[in-house]
Amino acid sequence: IDIEKRSDRVLKLKEKFMSENELNSIDSRQGALHILLHWSAKESLFKVLPESEIDFIEHLHIQPFNLATKGSFEAYETRSNNQQKFTVHYEIFNDFVLTCCTKWFQISSFKLIWNFLMKIYQHIQNSIVSGKKLFAVLIDPDKCVGECLLRFIDLAKQAQPDFIFIG
Repeated sequence: IDIEKRSDRVLKLKEKFMSENELNSIDSRQGALHILLHWSAKESLFKVLPESEIDFIEHLHIQPFNLATKGSFEAYETRSNNQQKFTVHYEIFNDFVLTCCTKWFQISSFKLIWNFLMKIYQHIQNSIVSGKKLFAVLIDPDKCVGECLLRFIDLAKQAQPDFIFIG
């Protein structure tokens, strides 16, 4: 899963993560948004692959897709020995885009995860509208392991955050 804030910043970086074929498939009317979805999709793919030294241009590939408010498209990776294919599901919101990649056999699990994410998003939106403050904690699993994680769990019990996100 990946969430990216909507901005034109990706226009400056596109050559660093998109292949020539991917760049040629961009809808010129929605360039920044289309490119942002490519970035977010590649971030989602990167997160599910156990391999190291992943090059976003050489190893992560997005098939051409038509941009819509919500949808899915195909992607594949060429870093691992079995070169896996994925479906990337996405939704565009006013301030951000959300992507989630699944293998074809994980679709039922994906629907559960997506519905859960939408409930979290709706809870956050309702809290904003009502003026209620929320407390969320983000754990980087690469930096918080073992004793660090156990200590963090104890602190989280005491602080009682509304959300604990890992990623």
